[in-house]
Amino acid sequence: MLWSERFTEILSDWRGLAELTTLGIGGAARYFLEPRSTAELAEVVAALGKAGVPVFWLGNGSKLLIDDAGVEGAVVSLRRLQGIRRGADPDGTEVEAEAGVRLPHLLAWTIRLGLAGLERCAGIPGTVGGALSKNAGGAHGSFGDVLVSATVVAPDGRVETRDSSLLGLGYRSSRLNGAVVAAVRLRLAPDEPRAISARARALMDHRKATQPLQDRTAGCIFVNPSGGRSAGRLLDEVGMKGRQRGRASISEKHANFVINQGGALAREVRDLIREGHDRVLGRFGVSLDLEIVEWPRPAVVCQGQLER
Repeated sequence: MLWSERFTEILSDWRGLAELTTLGIGGAARYFLEPRSTAELAEVVAALGKAGVPVFWLGNGSKLLIDDAGVEGAVVSLRRLQGIRRGADPDGTEVEAEAGVRLPHLLAWTIRLGLAGLERCAGIPGTVGGALSKNAGGAHGSFGDVLVSATVVAPDGRVETRDSSLLGLGYRSSRLNGAVVAAVRLRLAPDEPRAISARARALMDHRKATQPLQDRTAGCIFVNPSGGRSAGRLLDEVGMKGRQRGRASISEKHANFVINQGGALAREVRDLIREGHDRVLGRFGVSLDLEIVEWPRPAVVCQGQLER
């Protein structure tokens, strides 16, 4: 039996991906799967690994630039993993959430329960799985600050629970060693819902004022380099705001965001990213590293080196 015959209920061929990303760009996936549980996810991982099929993990589709030609391989969407529940801890401050839960939904759920800690992620459109893999956050803290442990599926299909100390969480990074996040356990703190909501609203208002949240973007393109000045500030100082290639442009509000004005192509976005990288490198000697992920392979900047 072919591996694909085992998953006919959750498998689609040549599924368009652009509409599944916040940037709205990209071709189709040769195989597209939507597991409905951690157990089914483990079966999919094991089968794809045994068949030697390249795998790409999809959450909410933020921080993602997909090539116009699409993906030859299997894109596995985690959006059906939507479970949330209170933990079994005596204090009632722990929450368990599956990888496909969107951060705005989880934040609203925890606020209603009077549990604080996730307001640091207000305004971030990703999912729980993506928040862990990128250690999402901002100046007020990161997702990993409240993480206790994660349930992951290893490349051979084994389901494991890993303590947060074993996940290599750093600035916009983690070390999953090929595993995919299925669920997380978070430890929050009791507080008045109104107080939590006020803090979340203040952070959201700040993001709205400083970032183009109303536009189609992939979020910040580059991670902030060490040394003080942010990637956005460096890109602004080399004149990237407002630069345009076809239907893609650099935001006038924040130079670390590329906007799809409607019908933009991946190559147009890559051209803008290359230009920004080269300008900053030429003027400041700083080689910016990508925060976004490129499918099917890195084509712009990889570990500080340009690939043409």
